[in-house]
Amino acid sequence: QALFDLSRIDFELESYPLALDEASRSLLLFRDLHSQWAEVYVLHHMGDIQLRANGREQAMATWSEALSIGEETNHPLCESIRERIAKAKAEAELTLTLAPNITLEFVRVPAGEFLMGSDKTKDRDADDDELPQHKVMLDEYLIGKYPVTVAQFIAFVKASKYKFDLKQDAAKKANHPITHVK
Repeated sequence: QALFDLSRIDFELESYPLALDEASRSLLLFRDLHSQWAEVYVLHHMGDIQLRANGREQAMATWSEALSIGEETNHPLCESIRERIAKAKAEAELTLTLAPNITLEFVRVPAGEFLMGSDKTKDRDADDDELPQHKVMLDEYLIGKYPVTVAQFIAFVKASKYKFDLKQDAAKKANHPITHVK
C-alpha cells in the first residue's frame, strides 16, 4: 500500500517515471497477494500515468487489462476505465503521425456561426475589404492544437518534396515553432 501511495504522490508531482515504477512494483505485490480488486485499482492508476507521459497506446492496453480483471469481479471502477478508453480512442483519432515519434495533434472545432468583418459604426479603422459585417456558418473542422514545430515541418518537407531552405541548426530546435515559411 505504501508503494502505491508514493506512486500517487509522484504522479501529482508529475514525476511520471518514478510513479510508474512504484505502481508497477505495487502491482506485483498485489498480484502475489491475489488481490484482484487492488490489481484493477493499480492498473487504472498506471494507465493514467502512461497517458500523462504520452503513452496513449500503453495506457489503453493497461486499462484494457484492468477492465478484463475488473469485469470478472464486478469491480466498480470498470465504468471509469471504459470512459478513459473511449476518450483515449477519440483523442487518438485526432493525432496524425508524420514520421516516427513526430505527431501532429488536432482539436475539433464544432460547426457554428460567427460574425465576420467589421462595422464602421463600431470600428472607425475598418478597411473597406472588411465590410460589410455578416454572419458566416462554418462546418465542423480540425485545427492544429499547437503551433507547427520545426520537426513537424521537416517531416512535411521530406514527405511532400516542398522546396524550403532550412537553416543547418534547425534540427537543434526541433520542438520550437517553425517561422518564416512562405
